[in-house]
Amino acid sequence: MKKGFTLLELLGVIVILGILVLISYPIILELVEKKQKEVDQARIELIQSAADTYIGEHPEEYPYRVGNQFCISLDTLVEDNKVSVDVSDVKQRGIYVNMGSNHNITYRLVEKCE
Repeated sequence: MKKGFTLLELLGVIVILGILVLISYPIILELVEKKQKEVDQARIELIQSAADTYIGEHPEEYPYRVGNQFCISLDTLVEDNKVSVDVSDVKQRGIYVNMGSNHNITYRLVEKCE
């Protein structure tokens, strides 16, 4: 009596594995996309926090007055060690800051500071 698997048994295992891959691939892809969005949001919050710190350390250059608007390049934040993560793959290269009333500051990433 020979020991081993028949061709039919091997094909059955391959078919089952293929079905499992087809079922799990969309789920894994969705999880990866969700995590990438979370990473992108965390990166945006980090850049906003860095801009806020930078403005606080340079009040003569960025005075807080209602209606003031500034644009700070990401390169400036990196050079000043406010952002220590790699931002080279961020399409936007600046952060636009709008000073509102009651110390309400809004931020918007922009492709370039003008």
